[in-house]
Amino acid sequence: MQLQQPLIKEYIDLLFSTLKAKTETSPSAVVDMAAYLNYTTFDIIGDLSFGSSFSCLASESLHPWVQVIFDGALAFNRMTTLRRHTSPLLIKAITKLRPSLLKGIMMQNQYARRKVDERMTLGAERHDFIEAMIKSQGDAKKEMEYDEIVSNARVLVIAGSETTATALAGAAYLLAMHLDVQRKLAEEVRGTFKSEEEIEWTSVGGLKYMLAVLDESMRIMPPAPGSFPRVCQEGGDVICGKFVPGGVSYSLKFPRGDVMIDTDTALQTGLEIWNPVINRCSRNFTLPNEFIPERWLDGEHKDKRFANDNSDVFQPFSVGPRNCIGKK
Repeated sequence: MQLQQPLIKEYIDLLFSTLKAKTETSPSAVVDMAAYLNYTTFDIIGDLSFGSSFSCLASESLHPWVQVIFDGALAFNRMTTLRRHTSPLLIKAITKLRPSLLKGIMMQNQYARRKVDERMTLGAERHDFIEAMIKSQGDAKKEMEYDEIVSNARVLVIAGSETTATALAGAAYLLAMHLDVQRKLAEEVRGTFKSEEEIEWTSVGGLKYMLAVLDESMRIMPPAPGSFPRVCQEGGDVICGKFVPGGVSYSLKFPRGDVMIDTDTALQTGLEIWNPVINRCSRNFTLPNEFIPERWLDGEHKDKRFANDNSDVFQPFSVGPRNCIGKK
């Protein structure tokens, strides 16, 4: 990401200049920070993935391509909930009642292909994600087909934007509600840097308290609060003191299915990891519902009350080979 820093900085500067203009003209103005953080992250990731931004910050609104993501996320969460309590036939029927969402997804595909085509005509000399994909051409082991490039560009936009904005919005809210933490963070930043020019990709990694604030924010308000589905290994295993048969996963099972908790009722046998539950469990964290960044500090700066916290369970971006490639 070091090479992408100048591009990213352009949008961060635009965000701050926009917010400054709003508050200078009206000091009491109310600004929806969650919205502006989303404008910023989508513009950045759009430029890195497609070669041009969605112009959300400039227009102060969501691009239609982006709006489909939010609509799809809402529909997906509703469908996920339905899967736990109803039949597949009803789910299919409900899905057919959402033609606008399907139309939006088709529009996304067409837009992604057009933008990737435009970006590829520029060649590889631009420090973005497409550059890496284009440069793989000619390498038999790494070469990506056109459809793979389009698909990966879409995934990068979806995965690298809203979750980042959500994490930042959660941190902003918690800092606003805990002025003592806000003051301590401000002191660290202002005591470390003499000018804005010193704030860059590598130097911010030394802000230990800032990193603790971000971790604690994601523990309290995980950017991906849904479940991480898993499949139980062959032969089954004992999880939380209960035997789970092999092959059990996220799928909905019915009374005549192969795996059931209770064969008298239509229930789901679900093997899922829920961050909000894990992060707020008193067996894992002392004072689990309190926003205390000091629990993440090391050495002499660590609050001794949290010496026995099970911090290994804190995995806001999942674990394993399919965890988030951009988590650091």
